[in-house]
Amino acid sequence: MNKQVSHIKRLYRRWFTDWKTKYRVVVTDQNYHEKLSWNLSRTQLWTTVGLFVLVTMVLTACLILFTPLRQFVPGYTREELTHQIYSSRVQLDSLQNCLEGQTVMLQLMQAAIAGKVNMTQATVMKDSLKDYTNVEYRRGKADSLLRREIEAADPYVVNAMRADDRKSLADNWLFYAPVTGKCLRAFDPRSFTGIEVETRPNVPVKATMAGHVVYADWSPESGYVLVLQHENHLISIYARNTALLKMPGEYVEAGEAVAMTGVSLYFELWYNGFPMDPQNYVTF
Repeated sequence: MNKQVSHIKRLYRRWFTDWKTKYRVVVTDQNYHEKLSWNLSRTQLWTTVGLFVLVTMVLTACLILFTPLRQFVPGYTREELTHQIYSSRVQLDSLQNCLEGQTVMLQLMQAAIAGKVNMTQATVMKDSLKDYTNVEYRRGKADSLLRREIEAADPYVVNAMRADDRKSLADNWLFYAPVTGKCLRAFDPRSFTGIEVETRPNVPVKATMAGHVVYADWSPESGYVLVLQHENHLISIYARNTALLKMPGEYVEAGEAVAMTGVSLYFELWYNGFPMDPQNYVTF
């Protein structure tokens, strides 16, 4: 019992009465020559350790708050990174709308070629990032001159269908000549499903009938190509153009300019998925 009490007294003196007792900390080399030494008490030792821990914590906090390392800490993100994420989401939304529009255009074109298009279902795709409420349309000088040229052009040409064709096509269809010129290559259903008409450069190409634009794009083989879907499963194709004046989804009237020619125009007419000789219905 006395030994235990003595041991408790020694521990008490060591931890509670010897705080100011100094100890000598010595650093020596391998030959026991003194190099460094400190005289520290327990109070000084624990104060030094506490200050070192406090300074380390402050430096760590400053390193996280005021350097790019904070972006790797959960809950902290850079303002630039937030703007980049928002901009990427907006671009992704635009790309998704563009992809949906192209998908609808391809489906509509496939159905048009197969003769399964319902004209009342045709819709115009709009960009979700643009405001169409206050669009102001102004006619330029070139547009006015083009309109005068179209209005002064020849009127509708009554189709000259063969007796066999009248059984499958409606009577008294009116076709507008896309261009006027010399036929360079005639229709051949086995090798050439359209006709090639010689024209002057930059001549307006006119829609042969009213309809919706189901395709308008450039291809390496045929230049700028435009496809119109008309009523009664009729399709007209205008190729080898130098410029397009209409976009997919737009509705055009008969005789309205849809493209600009190069040195020639390639023109096709399709009915219910079968090519027709345009010279039987249009006077060039």
